[in-house]
Parts: sequence; structure tokens; C-alpha cells
Amino acid sequence: MTSFAILLVTAAIASGIATRVRLPAGPFLIVAGVALRASGLPLDGTRVREALVLSGTFLLFALGTVLDLSHPRHHIRSAIAIAMGQLVLLVAIGSTVGWLAGLPLREVLHVSLAVAASSSLVATEMLRRRQRVFEPVGRVVIGVLLVQDVIVISGIAVLGGLDGGAVGIARSAGSVVALGAGAYAFARWVAPYVMTRMGLDDEQELLVTLTMLFAFLGASHALELPAPVGAFFAGVAFSRFPVSGLVRAKVSSFSDFFVATFYVSLGAVLVLPTWQTLAVEGALVTTLVLLAPIFLLPIARWAGLTTRAALEAVTLLAQCGELALVVGVIGLARGDVSEHLFGVIATVAVVTMFLAPLISSDTSVGAIARKLPRLRPPPRPRELHDHVVWVGAGAATRPILRDIDRQVPVVVIDEDRDVVKELADQGIHAVRADGADPHVLRQANLPRARLVVSTLRREADVERLVRAAEGVPVWVRVFSPQQAERVSALGARPVIEAEVGLDHFLRWYEGSIADRSG
Repeated sequence: MTSFAILLVTAAIASGIATRVRLPAGPFLIVAGVALRASGLPLDGTRVREALVLSGTFLLFALGTVLDLSHPRHHIRSAIAIAMGQLVLLVAIGSTVGWLAGLPLREVLHVSLAVAASSSLVATEMLRRRQRVFEPVGRVVIGVLLVQDVIVISGIAVLGGLDGGAVGIARSAGSVVALGAGAYAFARWVAPYVMTRMGLDDEQELLVTLTMLFAFLGASHALELPAPVGAFFAGVAFSRFPVSGLVRAKVSSFSDFFVATFYVSLGAVLVLPTWQTLAVEGALVTTLVLLAPIFLLPIARWAGLTTRAALEAVTLLAQCGELALVVGVIGLARGDVSEHLFGVIATVAVVTMFLAPLISSDTSVGAIARKLPRLRPPPRPRELHDHVVWVGAGAATRPILRDIDRQVPVVVIDEDRDVVKELADQGIHAVRADGADPHVLRQANLPRARLVVSTLRREADVERLVRAAEGVPVWVRVFSPQQAERVSALGARPVIEAEVGLDHFLRWYEGSIADRSG
């Protein structure tokens, strides 16, 4: 009990520091665990490992709930292309590094599998903070994470069946398929009815969630799969919107508790590296942070992302995280992974999770994007005058665009290739480009426009639009009065979506723009 109390106090302190500096908590918690072990405080190694396995199980349940199966929508093919490209590259390099380091075959397989999946929790948290979840880059990245996680979870199960030969591998693979099918069926048909239509109160919803979690854990035990595999698919069973939001609200308190405990326990079981393990760690970090983005960038561009969005996507994915750690934990428990190799996996995860927010930031991505050639230049400035520039065109805005385009020339800037094609087929001048790119805004000739409308979510993008417009009115869609105040302070006119419906917007347009065109 003393060991567990020490872990909890350490986790609370490290979480507070991470929140204060606005960085992912995982690396801070792991470093805190390492410091805890070095401090000499009385820790029972057996209890720490038990806490690691138990909390890792709940970590994968939390991971499963953030991966909405329907979120990628039309971007699933792009997500599969990027995920498979990264998987092939990292497995090949991980295997090569392991072979050169003289590792046994089982350890080579574990390290290759560990580095093959990016941290879903880190990537989705960064997308939320940057308000990019519902933009093309967010949908593609979440689709990539979903594909990667399913593959790695399947790999964990298959590694457990190696002792049984081909029959054992086939049995483990079939068990994963059965759990996955059950999770999909529950998410598709059962969870929406039970959680949103039966009128359950908060306690009953929590009871249903925990019942399904333990049901999947029991199924994984019956199928001779590791408990974290069952927990992951239990999370996937609740991952569809709006069920995922309800479930995360119900379990957020104890899931955060277990996630923090996992990372601190992880740091507390690490051993000091050797020169050989340091070399392996350096090679793997270099591969993830430098080589993987270079390799994936052309694939992301081919998949339909703009240069800037593709850069943001591949740099967000340039890390490994919680699944790598779970691969190491399960391998360590099975005796397939040594303590030193477990330390390699954990170190690579910590370093890359810490670097990912930095290398994928607006500043870093913008600096790299300015040095890359633009594959499709936007329209020439001389072609644009007395026009409306519309940045970001969602499904709800397209009827408005058609109405405006009948009276005033419209230029639409959007990152989604399918959106641009649909608008172009309707005769609307649409350009696939990044609406936050200053070069694109200059080419759109904002100072000679009649009006600039933005549906982008980030306030930094609004600030760029206001500067580029040079006094031309900028209208911005916002979602709350608080955001409206911040947008007004930047010099733009906020349009609160909850208060301005389509009919209201059209009347607003007729009074503000149509009169001026006459």
C-alpha cells in the first residue's frame, strides 16, 4: 500500500507540472517515475509491476474510446495509405536495428512492433488543442492512428501465439478478429440505442460501460489473449459519436487516474541504459523523428493533403507512445523482452512523445513549408478583384456559396480535395490550398476583395486573415460567445453558428453585400 501511495503522489505532482507547461503529461510522468526509483524511497518492485499491468489495461480502454470508427469518413483510403507506408518503413528499420544490435528474434519482433504505432493520445490531444480534429488533416491523422492501433493490437496477440506455431498464430489472429467484430457490432448497433435512447441516468450509463469493459476482458481471457487487447476493443465498442463523449465523461476521472499511474510505474521499473542500448535508442529516435516524415510526406501529398497539412500530419505521427509501451510491458511479463530492451522501448517513446508537439507546431511546420515547392499555385492576383474570399467550405456552407456566387465572384480556399472538386463542378472558383498560408492569402488578393469569410477554427488563422485583408471586412464563424470576444479583439466580425442559421445568414448577406453590389 505504501508503494502505491508513493506512486499516486508522484503522479499528481508530475501531472500538475505538465498541465502548467501545456505539454503531454506522459513524458513528465515517466521521468518522475525514474526520479522516484533513484530517490531511494521504499518501493516494492512486485507491486509496481502489478500497478503497471493493471493501469496499462485501462490505458488501452481509454485509447480505444478516442478512435471513432466513423471519424475518418471519406479520408479512410488516405489514412490506410499513410499508415501502411509508415508501418512498412518502421518495421523494416526496427528489424534492421535489432538485427545489427544482435537481439534474439523475439526481441527484434517486439521492438519492430513497438515503434510501428504513433501515440494516439498525444496526437489526438494536439489536434484538439489546435482545433484541427474536424479538418482534413485531423480526420486523416485519426484514421492513420486507428489503422495503426488495430494492426499493433493484432500483432500483440500474434506474438503471444508464436509458441504454438502456425496453429497458435492462426488461433490468436482469429481471436482478435472475433473481438474486433464484436466491438464493431456493439459500437454500430447496440451502444447508440443503449446509451442515447433508453433514458439511462449517469449511474446506469457508468454501470453499462464497466459491464462491457469487464465482458471484453473476460472474453479476451477465454480466448487466451492479453487483458489489454480486450480492454482496447472494449473502448472501441464505445468510440462512435455521440456515445464516445458520454463514456469519456463518465470514466474520465478513473481513466486519468490509471493513465497517470501507468506512466509513473513505467518510469519506476526502468533500468539504466548501456552503451549498446543508447545506440539502439538513438537509431530508432532518428528514424521516427527524421526519416519517417521524409518518407511519408510524398504519400500524404498523394493522398490529397496540402503541403502544410501533410507536414503537420507526418510530424504529428513521428513518434511512438502508449501502444509501444504496452508491447514492452506484455513482452516483459511474458519473458520475451529483457529489462534493457524494455528500457529502449520506453526511452524512445518518451523522447519522441516529447518532441512531437515541438516539431509539429505551427512555427516548425511553417518554416519547413516555406522551403518546399508548391505543387499547385493559387490563382494570379490580377484575376481577382471585388470578390468574396471564402476560407474553408464545409457541407453547411455550400448552399450559401452557390447563392453568393450568382451575384458576386467567389473564390474558395479549402484543404479538402473532394470539396474543391465538388465546388468546381458547380462552377464555383475553388482552390485546394492551406487558408492559413500567407503566400496563398497574398495570391488570393484579399486587399481588393469585397469580403473575407472564414470557417477555420484557429484564432492564429484569423489573425493572419485580418493582416492579409488590410481593412477589408473579415467575418469568422465561431462557436461560443467567449470565442466571439477573442475574434472581435483581432479585428474580425464573429458569426456565432448557434445563433445564425442559414436563413438568417442569407438575410444578413442581402443587407450587407447585395445592396453594395447594386
